[in-house]
Amino acid sequence: MRDYYYDVSNGNLTYTNHVTAYYTALHERSYYTDPNIGYGTRARELINEALLWLDDTAGQNFDFGP
Repeated sequence: MRDYYYDVSNGNLTYTNHVTAYYTALHERSYYTDPNIGYGTRARELINEALLWLDDTAGQNFDFGP
């Protein structure tokens, strides 16, 4: 993945990631994929849930700084 982004950006982007603990969403999958809810709404909700969990969970020690 790193090489792909590096190549397509002509060397302007070096992609890195950090693997954290496994997150279990607060709701079932159908909640996040409900076709009656505006596209992307529940995706943003899920991302926010996961980031808050990562920030608030004791013992995660995740550094958002980098």
